[in-house]
Amino acid sequence: MLLKVQGVEIGPDKLSHFFGHGFRAFWDTDFAPRYGERNPPQGLDGQVNQLQKPGGFKMGLADLVLGFGHGSVTRGEAGVAELATAEERGRMGLKINGVFSYADIVANLEGARFWKRVLDDKNPYVVCANNKWHLNPTAPFRLSEFVSDGFDEAVNCSVFRPDIKRVVESNIEAKVGLKYDQYCGSHVNKCADLVKRYGELSKQILNPHCFEAASRPVTVDHKSLPSGKDTVLGAPLDEGKSHGIR
Repeated sequence: MLLKVQGVEIGPDKLSHFFGHGFRAFWDTDFAPRYGERNPPQGLDGQVNQLQKPGGFKMGLADLVLGFGHGSVTRGEAGVAELATAEERGRMGLKINGVFSYADIVANLEGARFWKRVLDDKNPYVVCANNKWHLNPTAPFRLSEFVSDGFDEAVNCSVFRPDIKRVVESNIEAKVGLKYDQYCGSHVNKCADLVKRYGELSKQILNPHCFEAASRPVTVDHKSLPSGKDTVLGAPLDEGKSHGIR
């Protein structure tokens, strides 16, 4: 199943990364270092909350993924990218399912941006008035403000374990007549927009082929691609537009 947000097609797992992993990343790299709160509210990620550290502090995402405490975590968005990259190299990616997803990293980052906006912003989504919390009528939440083409694994391609990569490459070449590396660098305009959006973080959160494509005038004429099915899972080809693996 795919979800479409303002024209960007994403897998439903990206919502979990956005709301769940994004919250933990925001907590570990922004809220906790500034306010001294070592743990998120009870009830969120109960398994993590049960893990105790010496001195009575419970382990957070940074401890589980990177193996050290909050004091060693880079603050801000660079820290979010650092944590997400470590996750994808380890228990949430290559070590478990053989896939390193750059799109997951982007979803984590945008999720952290969302949680920062909930309360900690000049115009937050939630405000306190008369000792009660209220939605801010001047700041309606729109998921489309956070979802970029970086969520789309057809644009921001993943890296695979060798045995999985061989299957993916074979399917791509059979369906669209391009090598996987060529295809991942074919969405030049979208990749250029992503580099503008994420700036210095781009090298960490975008597939290298996408990052490099943003700086060179190379395009693929998608009208010339074979008609019929364009993806590993059989999504229909939409002539004249960018297509990919879902």
